[in-house]
Amino acid sequence: MVEDPRNQDFITYPPECLFFTGVLMHLCRLGSRQLVSSNLRDGSPEIANLFKLMFGVGQAPIGDTMNNLYCAVSVEQVQSVIHGMIRTLIRKKVLDNYRLQGRWFMVAFDGTQLFSFPERHCDHCLTRTSHGKTTFYHPVVEAKLVSSCGMVFSILTEFIENPSQYVDKQDCELKAIYRMLPKLKSAFPQTLFCLLLDGLYPNGEIFSICEENKWKYIITLKDDQLPLVHEEYRALLEIDSKNRLVQEPTSESPKREFQWANDISYKDTNRRLHNVSVLECKETVAGKTTRFKHIANIPVTKENVPELSAGGRLRWKIENEGFNVQKNQGFNLEHAYSRHPTGWKVFYLLLQIASILEQLLRKSNLLSKELIKSAKSSKNLALKLLEALRNFALNVDTYKDIIHQRIQIRFNST
Repeated sequence: MVEDPRNQDFITYPPECLFFTGVLMHLCRLGSRQLVSSNLRDGSPEIANLFKLMFGVGQAPIGDTMNNLYCAVSVEQVQSVIHGMIRTLIRKKVLDNYRLQGRWFMVAFDGTQLFSFPERHCDHCLTRTSHGKTTFYHPVVEAKLVSSCGMVFSILTEFIENPSQYVDKQDCELKAIYRMLPKLKSAFPQTLFCLLLDGLYPNGEIFSICEENKWKYIITLKDDQLPLVHEEYRALLEIDSKNRLVQEPTSESPKREFQWANDISYKDTNRRLHNVSVLECKETVAGKTTRFKHIANIPVTKENVPELSAGGRLRWKIENEGFNVQKNQGFNLEHAYSRHPTGWKVFYLLLQIASILEQLLRKSNLLSKELIKSAKSSKNLALKLLEALRNFALNVDTYKDIIHQRIQIRFNST
């Protein structure tokens, strides 16, 4: 629950209305607070009637009213709403088909830049100087639950920011992820996760955190990292030639060659001993071969190596289906919806909520396949949603029938 710190004697719009409007703004791909007024508030009696039926107000709020609340609420409480959404999906077994080996939910981590300014935005900006020009910017690290069908859900957000203007060392992605992992455990204490991480993270600290939390990991392993692990991996491959598998190309998949080694001992800088596996995949497409190499704490076999290798590569979905869609398909992720240090974070989290709802909507049986196909893109589907809201007349009886009707929603897992 998100607490409302405003004086209740002087408010027109309840917090539920303002948060709903923020999510709706992102769902309809309006892209800015200013467009809330022209698209949701002005010139549409149908939308005004919807807000009256749902919240008892005469019309949709303006963007500044939303921002006033967002600047005052707790970011952590808004983040907990996302946790609750993911916990509900897990509890309802909606995501069971996407567990790695039927056991672990795959969570990918990655960072991205949100927005930048030529002048200081706030005391917490990160700075970057090139050719004598300083840029002030705000990045973020996301943990997203990824699936083979393309759905990518935000599960935890960590904002990278300096504690003040004057710091010896700036905040960074590596520091942020160490703050995130205890939060992930606290929010999902019993959930089985497999963390998908890039080449920044194959180190003893990450290995130890995963072992303590009973998490699995599949991490990109570069050739210049953990030289003793590479050395033992090559030695084991020479001893045991059975740890190889070739998948011939089909109409749906290219040729893939796998090799792997288990029970590799790695002692980190704190003299902690870790037992790891290394798996490698060479994929050939149109005569070009690409190599993928991962380190994991899951024993690799001939039966599971294709799934583990594919799972490790799913980390890229956080960039493609995650950040790329939110930046280039109308969500306008790189837009600063507020200049307030709390307000813009709340807008960002509401965008993640809208993204989860939009993906579930597209994968559900609530929309016809013909409608989704005719829209051709998620951005066009958002425009159809906006037009439906602006033109669909909803009366009291219809509204009551909708909210009291029990329905079962089915999802397409392909």
